[in-house]
Amino acid sequence: MPFKSSDCFKYISLNNLQRNIRLLHDINNIQVIQQIKYKLFDKNSTGHLHLLIYLGYDELSFAIESESEPGIVFLKSFRLKEVNNYFAYKMLLSELFEQEEMFGKQYKDIKIAVNSAGFTLVPHKYYDPGSAEKFHDFNLQNDGGSKIMSNFVEIVNCFVVFSMDYQLMENLTDVFGNFTLQHSISYLIPAFASKNSGKTLFANFQKSNIDILSFDADKLLYCNSFKFQSSSDCLFHILNSAKHSGVDVMNDNFVFSGDISSEQQHYQLCQEYLSRLHFATRPESKTYCPELNVISPHQHVNLFAVK
Repeated sequence: MPFKSSDCFKYISLNNLQRNIRLLHDINNIQVIQQIKYKLFDKNSTGHLHLLIYLGYDELSFAIESESEPGIVFLKSFRLKEVNNYFAYKMLLSELFEQEEMFGKQYKDIKIAVNSAGFTLVPHKYYDPGSAEKFHDFNLQNDGGSKIMSNFVEIVNCFVVFSMDYQLMENLTDVFGNFTLQHSISYLIPAFASKNSGKTLFANFQKSNIDILSFDADKLLYCNSFKFQSSSDCLFHILNSAKHSGVDVMNDNFVFSGDISSEQQHYQLCQEYLSRLHFATRPESKTYCPELNVISPHQHVNLFAVK
């Protein structure tokens, strides 16, 4: 695979490169968390189906959706072991793209939600395509190795401006050809807003990353993403986000989704401080094969929200 001169490859030493390549052959760096399929799903007949992909910092999940019942007919989720730099992360993804059998099939269309990218929300009335990079740089400086992209979120009348690494985009194009790519926040905002009737804070978890969105009815109050190392970090980000968006920890709702369970320490710590803590449910705009009942309804909300 050719690399662009602007890629972060130039920032790492040969020793690091050799170590990162060895990581690719360590099976523990990519773990299959779930693989669920509808009893009548035919993996050799996919041309009429839709492929939905969620690409996170430490998670890659995908679902295959039928336009008729039972809707979601296949789900597979990978846990990506944390690596020490972005180049190694891209290499892990590249190998996974090439090795996953279902990615080599033909689909009616392919939609990809990328979470592992910095973003800035810009109200429609302030947005100017020619200034997209300046808006992006409010939160994260572009190093020249990424393409600045944007997509419109109608329900909150704003644009999500984000950066997509050139090499990663090239890898996606090589594997999937034509696809629609948006930032995952573009899907989470309408999915959560549609479920809200009062002030609510939604938190979507990956293993060590969290997206936090607050709403008053369907009005977006707050949206940000964080990395956390401990349960106390996780609680701090949630409480701080609630404070800045005016969500009351005693009287308003807090809804968790994604890679989290009631047995995990950070959930139990949050439960001590949040009086009205609940798990999310699946987006009602889709239907799901009965085999998916083996996982909790709050899992993969981020993936099922892709449409």
